[in-house]
Amino acid sequence: MRRGLFSSKPHEDRPQPKPETGLGNFSVFLLCLLFSIFFWLLTVFNREYTTSISFATRFLNLPPEKILVNKLPQKVSVEVSGTGFELIGANFNAQSDTLYVDAFNINKLYNESANEHSFLLLNNQLPLIARQLGERIKVNHIDPDTVKFFFGQKSEKRIPVKLNLKLSFAPQFHQSAPVKLNPSSVLVKGPGIWLEDIDILETAPVVLRNLNKTTRITVPLQLEDRRANIDYTMKTVTVDIPVERYTEKTLEVPVQVVNAPAGYIAKSFPGRVQLKFNTSLTLYNQIRAADFEVYADLRSVENAGSQRLKLRIRRQPDAITGLKMIPEKVEYVIRKP
Repeated sequence: MRRGLFSSKPHEDRPQPKPETGLGNFSVFLLCLLFSIFFWLLTVFNREYTTSISFATRFLNLPPEKILVNKLPQKVSVEVSGTGFELIGANFNAQSDTLYVDAFNINKLYNESANEHSFLLLNNQLPLIARQLGERIKVNHIDPDTVKFFFGQKSEKRIPVKLNLKLSFAPQFHQSAPVKLNPSSVLVKGPGIWLEDIDILETAPVVLRNLNKTTRITVPLQLEDRRANIDYTMKTVTVDIPVERYTEKTLEVPVQVVNAPAGYIAKSFPGRVQLKFNTSLTLYNQIRAADFEVYADLRSVENAGSQRLKLRIRRQPDAITGLKMIPEKVEYVIRKP
């Protein structure tokens, strides 16, 4: 059979249309949504709002002849107005900024009847606060509105310093002289009623181990628990620790027997004892038997039949360590002269 003049290819040979995807429509939708949110945020944050922001505070121009004895507020709450964008910036700056309050007018508001009681109206400081926050921020109110000041007369007191020090030395090394503290006392200024409660200032604890030479260190005073408006002329002290190599020395020292009965004299056997001790090389040749005084007291006889007395040392040099007596007890006789 002949095909017609206008016959076409079978249906299955025609090109098939590609299915449509939704990705392009979603991208258009997302872009429109972002634009809508952006313009909505512009509209919202360009409106004016009122809120309170907390700021750290510092008071300036306090009376120099007085000393403050009460704590001032460390933070104040400031009610401000401005656009959303401006308030966001102000709130961010409040995390690190400090508002300065001029206390100069406190002298004019001095309460004579209370003698040492003064106050300052913070809402009188609105122009000063506004200048610190910027021209676009309107300052409406400050809380607290009133700050009270209690003043006392300045006094002075010299307080001794107590050294918290633990030492250990390398073998054959020892402390050769007393530790020197400079200064040994600190001049403290503040309200007299507070200074009465301070009797001593302690240093921070210090531990030094295996010392083998003279050492100088700087140690802070422990002032963290003290009142902030007390003035310390020194907050650290210098500590000098003299250290020398030590060696052993032996001396023979005579024994004195004391408190013999009236009309009698007493004598020990042996009459001399050995003293062994450690001393620095510097002082080795300077320490002599005459620097020591060893005695036995007849009143310390343990019982009537005892013939031995315990030896004691009445005097010895400061710069020695590890003193030993050989023997520690002696026999004695009592006789008439």
